[in-house]
Formats: sequence, C-alpha cells, structure tokens
Amino acid sequence: MQQELIDQQLGLRFDREEIMEANISRARHGGCYDRGSADSYYCRAKQPHYYIGSSLLSERVGLEEMSEFQIMEYNHGYNDNEKQGNHKVWDWLINLKSGF
Repeated sequence: MQQELIDQQLGLRFDREEIMEANISRARHGGCYDRGSADSYYCRAKQPHYYIGSSLLSERVGLEEMSEFQIMEYNHGYNDNEKQGNHKVWDWLINLKSGF
C-alpha cells in the first residue's frame, strides 16, 4: 500500500520488472543506457536502440521494438553523457585544425 502511494506520487508508469531490468541494463554493455551514452560520446544523433547481448555481436533492437521504458533508459544514457560533456576527440580532426 505504501509503495503504491509512493509510485503514484512519483508518477511512475512502469512495473517493477522494467525497473529491475533498467538497473541491470545500465551496467550491461549493449543495454539501452549504454547505447544512449555511446551515441552521445561519439557525437551521433539520438537513435534509440540496444543489443540483446554484447554490442555489435548480437541482435540489434530498434526503436519500433522498444518499450517506452527502454526508450527512456536510452535517453537517460544519452542525456547523462551530454551533461558530462564526455565526447570522443577525433585525432584526424585535431590534426586537420592544427594544419598537420
């Protein structure tokens, strides 16, 4: 009863299994959060997706097959990295700007 009230106050629309999945996913390479942060890191546009297993070595799941919660996790990963300003520095771009 108390947890239901807390959930309502927070406006949570997600079930406990999705929340547990997110906690695991945030630590998993290839998960929704990981892929969002990677897209931000490499300065790619938002394109929600994740991998069933390891990134690039397993089946890719795109936006059309993702739940609302999974999309939210992807966006959290992307936005968290954007806030940190942690982006890939491309050596070829540095060389181009410095005239090498």
